Amino acid sequence: MKEPPPGCHSVAQVTNGRNGVYVCCRVIIWYFRPLLVLASRRCTLRGGESWRAACSTFGGRQLKPRVGLILPSVQIVTEPLFNAAAGEYVDFVATRLLLQGAGVTHLHSMDNQMPRAVEELQSARVDLIVSCCTASGALMGLQADRALCAEVERSTGIPAISTMLSIVESLNEVEARAITLVTPYLEELHLAEVEYLSTRGFTVLSDASQAIDDGFAISRVSPQEVAQFAENVWHHESDALLLSCMNWRAAEAAPKLGDC
Repeated sequence: MKEPPPGCHSVAQVTNGRNGVYVCCRVIIWYFRPLLVLASRRCTLRGGESWRAACSTFGGRQLKPRVGLILPSVQIVTEPLFNAAAGEYVDFVATRLLLQGAGVTHLHSMDNQMPRAVEELQSARVDLIVSCCTASGALMGLQADRALCAEVERSTGIPAISTMLSIVESLNEVEARAITLVTPYLEELHLAEVEYLSTRGFTVLSDASQAIDDGFAISRVSPQEVAQFAENVWHHESDALLLSCMNWRAAEAAPKLGDC
Protein backbone atom coordinates (compact mmCIF):
# COMPACT_ATOMS: atom_id res chain seq x y z
CA MET A 1 0.00 0.00 0.00
CA LYS A 2 1.24 3.45 -0.85
CA GLU A 3 2.01 5.71 2.06
CA PRO A 4 -0.66 8.32 2.80
CA PRO A 5 0.09 11.83 1.55
CA PRO A 6 1.97 14.13 3.97
CA GLY A 7 -0.15 15.17 6.91
CA CYS A 8 -2.53 12.23 6.48
CA HIS A 9 -3.04 9.10 8.50
CA SER A 10 -4.89 5.86 7.87
CA VAL A 11 -8.23 5.50 9.64
CA ALA A 12 -9.20 2.12 8.19
CA GLN A 13 -7.55 -0.60 6.21
CA VAL A 14 -9.03 -3.35 4.09
CA THR A 15 -7.57 -6.84 4.30
CA ASN A 16 -3.90 -7.02 5.23
CA GLY A 17 -3.33 -3.32 4.63
CA ARG A 18 -3.30 -3.65 0.86
CA ASN A 19 -5.71 -0.79 0.53
CA GLY A 20 -6.75 1.94 2.89
CA VAL A 21 -8.91 4.93 3.54
CA TYR A 22 -6.93 8.11 4.10
CA VAL A 23 -7.63 11.19 6.14
CA CYS A 24 -6.36 14.41 4.57
CA CYS A 25 -7.52 16.93 7.14
CA ARG A 26 -10.94 15.39 6.49
CA VAL A 27 -11.99 11.86 5.62
CA ILE A 28 -11.64 10.41 2.12
CA ILE A 29 -13.85 7.41 1.51
CA TRP A 30 -13.76 5.42 -1.68
CA TYR A 31 -16.56 3.37 -2.95
CA PHE A 32 -15.82 -0.25 -2.16
CA ARG A 33 -14.65 0.05 1.44
CA PRO A 34 -18.19 -0.33 2.85
CA LEU A 35 -18.82 -3.61 1.07
CA LEU A 36 -15.55 -5.16 2.23
CA VAL A 37 -15.94 -3.89 5.78
CA LEU A 38 -19.46 -5.29 5.98
CA ALA A 39 -18.44 -8.57 4.41
CA SER A 40 -15.41 -9.13 6.62
CA ARG A 41 -16.53 -7.64 9.94
CA ARG A 42 -20.27 -7.14 10.19
CA CYS A 43 -22.07 -9.88 8.29
CA THR A 44 -22.38 -13.41 9.60
CA LEU A 45 -23.18 -16.58 7.76
CA ARG A 46 -26.57 -18.21 7.93
CA GLY A 47 -25.27 -20.59 10.60
CA GLY A 48 -24.00 -17.70 12.72
CA GLU A 49 -20.33 -18.40 12.01
CA SER A 50 -17.81 -15.61 11.56
CA TRP A 51 -16.27 -15.24 8.11
CA ARG A 52 -12.84 -16.35 9.19
CA ALA A 53 -14.15 -19.27 11.24
CA ALA A 54 -16.21 -20.42 8.26
CA CYS A 55 -13.13 -21.20 6.16
CA SER A 56 -12.58 -24.93 5.81
CA THR A 57 -10.68 -27.28 3.53
CA PHE A 58 -11.80 -29.84 1.00
CA GLY A 59 -9.39 -31.92 -1.04
CA GLY A 60 -6.51 -29.71 0.10
CA ARG A 61 -8.23 -26.52 -1.06
CA GLN A 62 -9.43 -23.90 1.37
CA LEU A 63 -13.15 -23.29 1.11
CA LYS A 64 -14.03 -19.69 1.85
CA PRO A 65 -17.31 -17.86 2.35
CA ARG A 66 -18.86 -16.77 -0.94
CA VAL A 67 -20.05 -13.23 -1.65
CA GLY A 68 -22.43 -12.98 -4.57
CA LEU A 69 -22.14 -9.78 -6.60
CA ILE A 70 -24.95 -8.48 -8.81
CA LEU A 71 -23.27 -6.23 -11.37
CA PRO A 72 -24.38 -4.15 -14.35
CA SER A 73 -23.16 -5.90 -17.49
CA VAL A 74 -20.79 -3.01 -18.31
CA GLN A 75 -19.12 -3.19 -14.89
CA ILE A 76 -15.49 -4.36 -15.14
CA VAL A 77 -13.79 -2.63 -12.20
CA THR A 78 -15.23 -4.29 -9.10
CA GLU A 79 -14.28 -7.96 -9.48
CA PRO A 80 -10.51 -7.46 -9.93
CA LEU A 81 -10.38 -4.99 -7.04
CA PHE A 82 -12.44 -7.10 -4.66
CA ASN A 83 -10.38 -10.19 -5.40
CA ALA A 84 -7.10 -8.31 -4.91
CA ALA A 85 -8.26 -6.74 -1.66
CA ALA A 86 -10.13 -9.61 0.02
CA GLY A 87 -9.65 -12.72 -2.10
CA GLU A 88 -7.54 -14.33 0.61
CA TYR A 89 -10.58 -14.62 2.85
CA VAL A 90 -13.62 -14.47 0.57
CA ASP A 91 -14.58 -15.97 -2.78
CA PHE A 92 -16.44 -13.47 -4.97
CA VAL A 93 -18.86 -14.84 -7.54
CA ALA A 94 -20.83 -12.61 -9.88
CA THR A 95 -23.86 -12.44 -12.09
CA ARG A 96 -24.77 -9.60 -14.43
CA LEU A 97 -27.77 -7.50 -15.38
CA LEU A 98 -27.85 -6.29 -18.98
CA LEU A 99 -27.41 -2.51 -19.07
CA GLN A 100 -27.82 -0.92 -22.50
CA GLY A 101 -27.38 2.75 -21.69
CA ALA A 102 -26.58 5.22 -18.94
CA GLY A 103 -29.95 6.88 -18.38
CA VAL A 104 -32.80 6.41 -15.94
CA THR A 105 -34.92 4.23 -18.24
CA HIS A 106 -31.93 1.97 -18.91
CA LEU A 107 -31.37 1.47 -15.18
CA HIS A 108 -35.04 0.71 -14.58
CA SER A 109 -34.90 -1.90 -17.34
CA MET A 110 -31.78 -3.37 -15.76
CA ASP A 111 -33.40 -3.56 -12.33
CA ASN A 112 -36.26 -5.63 -13.77
CA GLN A 113 -33.73 -8.45 -14.18
CA MET A 114 -32.93 -8.54 -10.46
CA PRO A 115 -35.09 -11.62 -9.59
CA ARG A 116 -33.21 -13.74 -12.12
CA ALA A 117 -29.83 -12.60 -10.75
CA VAL A 118 -30.85 -13.31 -7.15
CA GLU A 119 -32.04 -16.78 -8.12
CA GLU A 120 -28.74 -17.51 -9.86
CA LEU A 121 -26.70 -16.49 -6.81
CA GLN A 122 -28.97 -18.46 -4.53
CA SER A 123 -28.27 -21.55 -6.65
CA ALA A 124 -24.53 -20.95 -6.06
CA ARG A 125 -25.24 -21.05 -2.31
CA VAL A 126 -23.57 -17.75 -1.61
CA ASP A 127 -23.41 -16.42 1.95
CA LEU A 128 -24.05 -12.77 1.12
CA ILE A 129 -25.70 -11.01 -1.82
CA VAL A 130 -24.49 -7.54 -2.78
CA SER A 131 -26.33 -5.26 -5.20
CA CYS A 132 -23.43 -3.45 -6.86
CA CYS A 133 -24.94 -0.48 -8.66
CA THR A 134 -24.76 2.80 -6.78
CA ALA A 135 -26.91 4.71 -9.25
CA SER A 136 -29.64 2.08 -9.15
CA GLY A 137 -29.88 2.31 -5.36
CA ALA A 138 -29.88 6.09 -5.49
CA LEU A 139 -32.73 6.10 -8.02
CA MET A 140 -34.79 3.74 -5.88
CA GLY A 141 -34.49 5.96 -2.85
CA LEU A 142 -33.75 4.92 0.71
CA GLN A 143 -37.00 3.10 1.54
CA ALA A 144 -37.15 1.10 -1.70
CA ASP A 145 -33.45 0.25 -1.43
CA ARG A 146 -33.97 -1.11 2.07
CA ALA A 147 -37.11 -2.95 1.01
CA LEU A 148 -35.31 -4.66 -1.88
CA CYS A 149 -32.54 -5.99 0.37
CA ALA A 150 -35.10 -7.11 2.95
CA GLU A 151 -37.12 -8.95 0.29
CA VAL A 152 -34.02 -10.70 -1.07
CA GLU A 153 -33.16 -11.87 2.42
CA ARG A 154 -36.74 -12.94 3.14
CA SER A 155 -37.08 -14.95 -0.08
CA THR A 156 -33.64 -16.58 -0.03
CA GLY A 157 -32.55 -16.63 3.60
CA ILE A 158 -29.32 -14.97 2.49
CA PRO A 159 -28.22 -11.57 3.91
CA ALA A 160 -28.31 -8.82 1.29
CA ILE A 161 -26.82 -5.33 1.13
CA SER A 162 -26.56 -2.59 -1.48
CA THR A 163 -23.89 -0.07 -2.36
CA MET A 164 -25.89 2.95 -1.21
CA LEU A 165 -26.91 1.41 2.12
CA SER A 166 -23.28 0.45 2.70
CA ILE A 167 -22.08 3.96 1.89
CA VAL A 168 -24.49 5.40 4.43
CA GLU A 169 -23.28 2.97 7.10
CA SER A 170 -19.67 3.79 6.34
CA LEU A 171 -20.24 7.55 6.53
CA ASN A 172 -22.00 7.09 9.86
CA GLU A 173 -19.17 4.90 11.09
CA VAL A 174 -16.65 7.71 10.64
CA GLU A 175 -19.16 10.32 11.89
CA ALA A 176 -19.17 12.29 8.65
CA ARG A 177 -22.17 14.59 8.32
CA ALA A 178 -21.05 17.18 5.75
CA ILE A 179 -19.65 15.76 2.53
CA THR A 180 -18.29 16.53 -0.90
CA LEU A 181 -19.75 14.19 -3.53
CA VAL A 182 -18.27 13.45 -6.95
CA THR A 183 -19.63 10.97 -9.49
CA PRO A 184 -19.24 10.13 -13.19
CA TYR A 185 -23.03 10.09 -13.72
CA LEU A 186 -25.46 11.95 -15.91
CA GLU A 187 -27.06 14.82 -14.01
CA GLU A 188 -30.35 13.09 -13.20
CA LEU A 189 -28.57 10.13 -11.62
CA HIS A 190 -26.13 12.39 -9.78
CA LEU A 191 -28.96 14.46 -8.30
CA ALA A 192 -30.73 11.26 -7.21
CA GLU A 193 -27.68 10.37 -5.13
CA VAL A 194 -27.58 13.85 -3.61
CA GLU A 195 -31.24 13.41 -2.63
CA TYR A 196 -30.65 9.92 -1.22
CA LEU A 197 -27.84 11.18 1.01
CA SER A 198 -29.85 14.20 2.07
CA THR A 199 -32.72 11.99 3.24
CA ARG A 200 -30.24 10.28 5.56
CA GLY A 201 -29.29 13.59 7.16
CA PHE A 202 -26.06 14.29 5.28
CA THR A 203 -25.29 17.80 4.04
CA VAL A 204 -23.74 17.86 0.58
CA LEU A 205 -21.58 21.00 0.66
CA SER A 206 -20.15 20.57 -2.82
CA ASP A 207 -20.88 18.16 -5.63
CA ALA A 208 -20.20 17.60 -9.31
CA SER A 209 -20.59 14.90 -11.95
CA GLN A 210 -18.63 14.10 -15.10
CA ALA A 211 -21.90 13.48 -17.02
CA ILE A 212 -20.56 10.40 -18.82
CA ASP A 213 -23.28 8.94 -21.05
CA ASP A 214 -21.76 5.47 -21.54
CA GLY A 215 -21.64 3.06 -18.60
CA PHE A 216 -18.62 1.18 -19.92
CA ALA A 217 -16.73 4.44 -20.59
CA ILE A 218 -16.88 5.23 -16.86
CA SER A 219 -14.35 2.43 -16.29
CA ARG A 220 -11.97 4.04 -18.79
CA VAL A 221 -11.48 7.24 -16.77
CA SER A 222 -7.96 7.11 -15.32
CA PRO A 223 -7.34 7.27 -11.56
CA GLN A 224 -5.39 10.50 -12.15
CA GLU A 225 -8.42 12.08 -13.82
CA VAL A 226 -10.72 10.94 -11.01
CA ALA A 227 -8.38 12.38 -8.37
CA GLN A 228 -8.00 15.71 -10.15
CA PHE A 229 -11.74 16.00 -10.65
CA ALA A 230 -12.39 15.29 -6.96
CA GLU A 231 -9.77 17.76 -5.74
CA ASN A 232 -11.29 20.51 -7.87
CA VAL A 233 -14.70 19.94 -6.26
CA TRP A 234 -13.54 19.48 -2.65
CA HIS A 235 -15.12 21.80 -0.05
CA HIS A 236 -12.76 22.50 2.82
CA GLU A 237 -15.51 22.24 5.45
CA SER A 238 -16.51 18.73 4.40
CA ASP A 239 -16.06 15.80 6.75
CA ALA A 240 -15.80 13.36 3.87
CA LEU A 241 -15.06 13.17 0.18
CA LEU A 242 -17.21 10.49 -1.44
CA LEU A 243 -16.00 9.13 -4.79
CA SER A 244 -19.11 7.32 -5.92
CA CYS A 245 -19.62 4.68 -8.61
CA MET A 246 -18.49 1.07 -8.60
CA ASN A 247 -17.34 1.19 -12.22
CA TRP A 248 -15.16 4.26 -11.61
CA ARG A 249 -11.50 3.69 -10.72
CA ALA A 250 -11.99 5.56 -7.46
CA ALA A 251 -10.11 3.06 -5.30
CA GLU A 252 -6.96 3.65 -7.33
CA ALA A 253 -7.56 7.40 -7.26
CA ALA A 254 -7.77 7.69 -3.45
CA PRO A 255 -4.01 7.36 -2.76
CA LYS A 256 -3.33 9.95 -5.48
CA LEU A 257 -5.34 12.62 -3.71
CA GLY A 258 -3.29 15.37 -2.13
CA ASP A 259 -4.05 17.18 1.10
CA CYS A 260 -7.63 18.43 1.05
